[in-house]
Amino acid sequence: MLFKRGGLYNTIGDLLVLRFRGYGAMSGLLSYSRSLVFSAIGWLKVILMVSHILKEGNRFWMLFQSFLSLPGAMMVELSGRLLFNALKES
Repeated sequence: MLFKRGGLYNTIGDLLVLRFRGYGAMSGLLSYSRSLVFSAIGWLKVILMVSHILKEGNRFWMLFQSFLSLPGAMMVELSGRLLFNALKES
């Protein structure tokens, strides 16, 4: 329910709606704080992943290049052909 429309005023409005529906302000605040914690954990995972990629940049780039080598190119070509054939038949 929270963060459905976004923005601080909408979040405060959501807390008030929870209060008037009989859920109590405390459950609204707990739900809001839980959403903030999950959001913070998600952003922390993204930051750690990006920092790891930057720290291990050479290995990641080599892995990416090996994916784009012959097997990767064959997969892209095969999926392109399948898509073209599906579009041509429809």
